Amino acid sequence: ALIQKFLNELKLSARSVNNFRKSLKTLFEFARSRKYMPKDLDPMEGISKQREHSTLEIFTPEEMSALLSAAASKSLLPLVLGGFAGLRSAEIERLDWSQIRLSAEPHLIVNANQAKTRSRRLVPITPNLAGWLEPHAKSQGPVWPLGHDYFYESQRAVALKADVKWKQNALRHSF
Repeated sequence: ALIQKFLNELKLSARSVNNFRKSLKTLFEFARSRKYMPKDLDPMEGISKQREHSTLEIFTPEEMSALLSAAASKSLLPLVLGGFAGLRSAEIERLDWSQIRLSAEPHLIVNANQAKTRSRRLVPITPNLAGWLEPHAKSQGPVWPLGHDYFYESQRAVALKADVKWKQNALRHSF
């Protein structure tokens, strides 16, 4: 009952409460393995996960058009890579031009050490995306050389200029 009360009083999102729950469960499993508590005692019994409700937001074609029109050349690439290839922000920040192949079978490579899922994947480059990338293409070097903080600042600035409300993960979800 005390554990349930503690979790209820956190006043956090369901995901955060579930993360706390998982940490407590791991702690108690460790305690049992070290014989700090009896094997038949389960303090987490009856404490179930909270349901996580999430709403996916996307950019409408009109909003995406406004964002692209408002973007300066340096802030354009993250928009098109997120919106037309579905790349995550961290993947865009780690992407190198040598991983982008605009040749006969256009694709880009997201290496395992760059991906959230830690698995390498090939992302097809659509003709639309190729059209946006070609004027900026280089043989090597970071696609986004301006740093982590400026990555997000530039997105906010573009959204403000375009008069579009910035939506978290909407580029990837719009793809």
